[in-house]
Amino acid sequence: MDDDPAFLRVLAQFLEAKGYKVTAFESSQEAEKAIRDDCPDLLITDLLMPEPDGLALARTALEEDPDLPVVVLTGAGDVASATEGLRIGLADYLLKPMDFLTLERTVWRSLLQRTQVDFHRESEAWMREELEARTQEAIRKAQQLEDVTVGAFSALMGALEGRTPHFKGHSKAVATLSEAVATGCRLPQKEVNLIQAAAFVHDIGMIGVPDQLLDKPSGLTSEETQKVQEHCVIGAGILRPFTHLGPLSEYVLHHHERADGSGYPNGVSGDDIPLGAQVIGAAEMYCAMTEARPHRPPITPEAALGKIVAARDRWFSAQVTDALETAISAVLGND
Repeated sequence: MDDDPAFLRVLAQFLEAKGYKVTAFESSQEAEKAIRDDCPDLLITDLLMPEPDGLALARTALEEDPDLPVVVLTGAGDVASATEGLRIGLADYLLKPMDFLTLERTVWRSLLQRTQVDFHRESEAWMREELEARTQEAIRKAQQLEDVTVGAFSALMGALEGRTPHFKGHSKAVATLSEAVATGCRLPQKEVNLIQAAAFVHDIGMIGVPDQLLDKPSGLTSEETQKVQEHCVIGAGILRPFTHLGPLSEYVLHHHERADGSGYPNGVSGDDIPLGAQVIGAAEMYCAMTEARPHRPPITPEAALGKIVAARDRWFSAQVTDALETAISAVLGND
């Protein structure tokens, strides 16, 4: 919400282009009514507004929904007021003139925190139902929660891949291939489904990697490489609170580990790498090799498969490598 129509229009257009549904208001009164009628998932408001001002609007919104993320936009001279606003529960404040990249990351972070809060609230409700012996109903709701959570993260991944054309469709391709490899490893269907879900969000930690590194047309420096490699730890940290997803966060953490210990982030090797992480790692490596990147062209599917097969038991276990070879050969028509 902002009383400057031009800025309000630019802000709304920017967020809509990122895939968010936006409702814009030029007056606090209109915004207050909308909040009471149907509280939003996120509120962005200027601090200096005609009565009621942005801080009063934030209080009204937080009374309606104490977990609502509220982001306040403020000029440099209003920092003290904005800091006071943080004490009443604001999610963040941003200085004007505003950096839209910072705004995008703030929106991402705020909505992600909201998702975690909603998850914990629904988990408590689930436990109460369990205590009331409604076991079957609780199982159904747990599955529904898992589907909703994975669906939410899938939407986030779609927006994340939109940051650069080089990664568009990458997560879906890795998830599809991971499902085939996991099936080839003769894993139970529940485990196959979990690996597929983890594969779809394996790069969610890239939210913490600057855009200029993702789009850099030349090779990365050692410092930049280390920054990119942090996406495994960041991603696992994002997913770890969602305990109903089982070891999904561990699969994301270890998907760049290698059987001979040459991977990252922890340099673990052999059986210390979860099988699900190896499956995702093999699928991700194949897809990455056959996709264009800013600093290199793609290689052929046959060449990519040949490299991975040649490194059997060095990069991935023989079980995973063989399953990948079978899955890719079926697609290439070599079986």
